[in-house]
Amino acid sequence: MGQAPGRFGFDAAEYALHKAETHLALGQTAQAAGQAQASMSDTVAGTPGWAAATLVLALAEAASHSADAAQRALDVLEQVPAAKLRSTTRARLARLDRALAATSAAAACDLHERLRSLPPAINDHGTAVSA
Repeated sequence: MGQAPGRFGFDAAEYALHKAETHLALGQTAQAAGQAQASMSDTVAGTPGWAAATLVLALAEAASHSADAAQRALDVLEQVPAAKLRSTTRARLARLDRALAATSAAAACDLHERLRSLPPAINDHGTAVSA
């Protein structure tokens, strides 16, 4: 891991993630991918920050490398237990699923099925919530 942010310190991984999402929103997928990779390199696999960066990278790759994008999302689902998926992670997964809907890549089909079978998110009160 690169820099460990302090309570009031600068978080390079989160900053790179914000930049990646901005580039993605502007349709600048190459820049988004680069920033997402930078964010991933400053995080630990399996953490919420890693999941966010991985899925932003997958979203950036969806149009040009659909099978790779779907595999990244499947990796997230393998490393992060469903009960630990944050709402923002679930939202990114849903966006990626929609972006990959027209592809015939096997990984994209696997991702779609995995997302369909995800248990509903659980709120702070232990109640299942719909997405």
